[in-house]
Amino acid sequence: MNQQLVLYSYLGLYGSYDWRVHADMTYFTAPHGGAVFACGSVAFAQSLPVNNFRNNSSCVLANVVEAFVRAGRLPGFAWVNEEKQWA
Repeated sequence: MNQQLVLYSYLGLYGSYDWRVHADMTYFTAPHGGAVFACGSVAFAQSLPVNNFRNNSSCVLANVVEAFVRAGRLPGFAWVNEEKQWA
C-alpha cells in the first residue's frame, strides 16, 4: 500500500470542512478532590499562541487552569462513578 505523509495543511482538510479533523477533550473528577483534563489533539499546544492567545483553545485551557487552582470543589465533583462510565 502506498501512503503519503502530509506535513502541511491544504484546502478542504480543516475541522469545519472535514469530520475527520477534530480533537477529543476529556475532563473528569476523581476521588479525594482530584481531576483530569486531557486534550486529544496533537496541535493543541501549537494553537495556544494564535491571535496573541485570544482563541478558543486558550480560553478552554484558561478556564480549566482557573478551575483547578480555585479554592473549593471542582466542577463535576458530585458525579458518581456510574455516570462517568461510557457504554
